[in-house]
Amino acid sequence: MIEGFAHSAQLAKEGGLDGVEICCSHGYLPAQFWSQHTNKRTDIYGGSFENRMRFIVEILEKVWERVGEDFTVGIRMSSDELTMDRTTMKDSVQIVEYLAEKVRLDFINVTAGDSSTFEGSTHIVPPSPIKHAYLSPHGFKIRMAGAVPVFVGNRIVDPVEAEQIVSTGKADVVGMTRALIVDPDMPNKAKDGDLQAIDACIGCLQACIGHYHKGLPIGCVQNPTTGKEAWILPELKKTRNKQNVLVIGAGPADYRQP
Repeated sequence: MIEGFAHSAQLAKEGGLDGVEICCSHGYLPAQFWSQHTNKRTDIYGGSFENRMRFIVEILEKVWERVGEDFTVGIRMSSDELTMDRTTMKDSVQIVEYLAEKVRLDFINVTAGDSSTFEGSTHIVPPSPIKHAYLSPHGFKIRMAGAVPVFVGNRIVDPVEAEQIVSTGKADVVGMTRALIVDPDMPNKAKDGDLQAIDACIGCLQACIGHYHKGLPIGCVQNPTTGKEAWILPELKKTRNKQNVLVIGAGPADYRQP
């Protein structure tokens, strides 16, 4: 298994990528090893904290052995699995401090949640009721514990929020996946100061993760071109006759051209 991680990293480098991220988040395999709640092994990979950390340490050591120094390697971890009897923020600080002492780690991508329960899995792709940028305090704690660059995401939907997180030292990098599904041109609009033109993610989950669970191509209820860029975008032209439209009732299907 450890060799498999290293081989995958090697293939990534041979394919021209600049780095890899080892997924330790959401209760996946490395997290199952370091968690005292899921690791019930009685060999050298279970029991004590050091033994439970052995798996991820050996993964990182083998990856570095395979890819060399001129590469970037980090991990993604749930700072808090946010479900009963699982990894907490306190546990994660201990994990990060230990890793920082044992192996080279170029970055930590902070997320939250756990895939084994409904309660925890809600935070893998958090919906609209969850507060914007709610993991930024977690990013700060992990950043202080590991003294390495930290990424943070989860319900960060506009560049003003993102800038505040970085400028206040809560993270070094902000991830905005769904925000860019809604509006791929958001960075350029922010750069130009045209914030009013940005379409912000509403966290409905209907056509992004919702389509994924149905086995359908990605989509977005706010952006009809998402997943269809190859054949729709070349045909789209900006209108010279902009109108303000108020939709009342059953969505855009109710709209009638005046």
